[in-house]
Amino acid sequence: MRCARLRSGYALPTPRAAQGSPSHQRSAILTGGPFCAPIRGPVCTPIDNYAATENEARYCSGAEAIVIGGGNSAGQAAMYLSRSADHVRLLVRGTSLATSMSHYLSSRLEADPKISIEYETHIVALHGSQALDGVTIQKEGAAPRTMPVCAMFVMVGAAPNTQWLTGLVTLDDKGFVMTGDAVDAGSPYATSCPGIFAVGDVRSGSVKRVASSVGEGSVVISKVWDFLNG
Repeated sequence: MRCARLRSGYALPTPRAAQGSPSHQRSAILTGGPFCAPIRGPVCTPIDNYAATENEARYCSGAEAIVIGGGNSAGQAAMYLSRSADHVRLLVRGTSLATSMSHYLSSRLEADPKISIEYETHIVALHGSQALDGVTIQKEGAAPRTMPVCAMFVMVGAAPNTQWLTGLVTLDDKGFVMTGDAVDAGSPYATSCPGIFAVGDVRSGSVKRVASSVGEGSVVISKVWDFLNG
């Protein structure tokens, strides 16, 4: 069961197979995760990845991989994949990692001989029929280059899953739910609508990490209890 939309005073849950009936609730906690943002230009859906786990690291063993993005997620993926891949190439749209990545992480990337950072560089084309076997990249002002790779990892941010909120709570300019002082709410996780709280990735200003989301989820329960018994 999922919540199709919120209205002032009640949440409307909708089963996947059939339209549900209104369910009257005094409070709700928004925990929806974001949608991974796609790359602009050529996309090969079956072979791009949004996570670098043990399975992906094994797949890249002895080969070269591409990671697209300039944030901490991209840096962590590049570091993890470099343990098994022959080489990892990090493509960054900007001219520096200073404003988008933690300094300790960017320093480790720059010091790792198995990782190359390509600034002001983007994907021009993907190559392969049944599986990815190469990419063409281009640096601003330079000629395109084609190289063999076994996998491409897209880490270029995320879009919040908040379209269904129907304007009931205040969102920031990127669509994340604003909470706390930003909306003059009494709790760091309270939204502009009394009784509705937001935690985790969907919340504006959150750290966007699993451990942080779990912590916020455990803390907000006491705020909901206070609201219901206030």
